[in-house]
Amino acid sequence: MDISGHVKIRQCSKDEMIFAAREKSDGLMYFVIDGQLGFFRTRNQIEFLINQAQKNDFFGEMALLAGTTRATTVRVLSDTARLGQIDEDAFHELCRYNSAFVWKLLQSIIERMGNAEGKISRLHAQLNDLDLNTEANRLPAKDIILQSIKVTEFVHSVPVRTALRGEKVIEEGQPGDGCMFFVISGDLAVLTGEIPDEEVRTIGK
Repeated sequence: MDISGHVKIRQCSKDEMIFAAREKSDGLMYFVIDGQLGFFRTRNQIEFLINQAQKNDFFGEMALLAGTTRATTVRVLSDTARLGQIDEDAFHELCRYNSAFVWKLLQSIIERMGNAEGKISRLHAQLNDLDLNTEANRLPAKDIILQSIKVTEFVHSVPVRTALRGEKVIEEGQPGDGCMFFVISGDLAVLTGEIPDEEVRTIGK
């Protein structure tokens, strides 16, 4: 497969912005040929470096896949950088005919999901250790409550499914139905494989 006609090389200089957070996707995905880039998010008017990309890394695929706005601001950290840009047509061609590219893409998405799950676990641990009765923790606790309210509002804006005891929500090995689930109340057991006496992982609200 020849996608050379779809690839554009972009030469960048230090501090050059590739795209900005909350910017509408331009339908482009990027490959780092050489150089180093930083991914930034802004909170309370302070910009934080949250990730980096270097040679052979790619980025921008999530906005292209989902048609959403850009999640982060991306800028060049090194003195110079060279990027390869592909448009949506070339992206679909790669997915159709290049299994190695699809595998690399899946690995990237799974890694990001794992990182997100790890951050959530650490936040749960911090919440469990938090003493809400101390003066030092009152403001963080307030922020946590406000964030919880936002999450609750979101959860209650989506369709609600009531499941009975013992009911299977999803089954290992079956095709996905395109749905993601949030636990509003109750507990669910997560089982993997058919191993006897397997340790059961429980998730809840």
